[in-house]
Amino acid sequence: MSQIKETTMDKVSRRLSKFNPLLELLIVEGIYIIFNWVWLPRARIAGNVASEIAGLIMVGVVLIWMSFISHYFRGRNLDDLGCATPIKYKLLLKKFRNSNNPRNVLLFFGIYLLIFILFTTNIIDATKLLPVLGPLNMNLVPLIGNFAVVIISIIEYEVLLFFATRIMLKLENVKESFSANFVNTFPLLFVLILVTLIEFPERIESVALVDAMAYMFNYIFWAFVQQVPFMGYVNTQVREGLERQELITNHRARKFIAAGITGGIFAIVHFPAWTLSIIAGFMSFFLSFAYYEKETRNMFMTCIFHAIFGLIVVFFFDINMQTTYTALFQ
Repeated sequence: MSQIKETTMDKVSRRLSKFNPLLELLIVEGIYIIFNWVWLPRARIAGNVASEIAGLIMVGVVLIWMSFISHYFRGRNLDDLGCATPIKYKLLLKKFRNSNNPRNVLLFFGIYLLIFILFTTNIIDATKLLPVLGPLNMNLVPLIGNFAVVIISIIEYEVLLFFATRIMLKLENVKESFSANFVNTFPLLFVLILVTLIEFPERIESVALVDAMAYMFNYIFWAFVQQVPFMGYVNTQVREGLERQELITNHRARKFIAAGITGGIFAIVHFPAWTLSIIAGFMSFFLSFAYYEKETRNMFMTCIFHAIFGLIVVFFFDINMQTTYTALFQ
């Protein structure tokens, strides 16, 4: 019998799978920090458009590596990352449509209620459909006009909604994941809610409930964009890296180390907005505990709790998410 010739992709996959995940994480995050912290700010201050574009391309390449390429070469599937495969998603929808279970009917109408709230509150200002991208879209107004920017913003949201829900909506362990995430994040949530009630009562009184719900619904999908390359990549790399070595064998200690590294990197991502950075770091630290365990690893639930924190911090604290690194170099 003739042997099957090993392809270049197979060779890369074989070699990368043997490469220490912790060392890969150090290299990848180092490249990300260099380009995001040093290269891009200096290029913007100098007004060097070509250098800025090159930096953005490198940051994009790193994020794509973290989100897809590394997982592919290391042989991970969507279930390993706490996501649902598109096939499972279709089967779940088929089962849902054919079910007479009252709970499923209630879930169905609940989802459509959230969609109704979304479009009745935010369709006028379509640039608010996605955080961060919205302000960037506004920069296009002088070039292409308001109407074109509204269309672009809606298309961005719908495309993200389609692709995110295709692999995000894992329902098999929703109950277990929700319980674990709630218990783990409750202390931080309690503190943030208490601070909001004490320090920002006027904002709570002035905010409509439907606006807050719409913002949280939007943020679930933006959380997905952040959590795939950071929680999905960082936590997984640390977990697999720790499992390969024999220096630390205690499971609880490994989980704390993975949570600390994941939270630390997520805090760095939000720097230099100090308040946002600290809260994001602690949030990711607590969310890491449920994500570390196979039984409670669910990207959908991670994004739900991320959206709750996003609602409190950005909507009520009114933190500027557009703080840039350029101030560090001026």
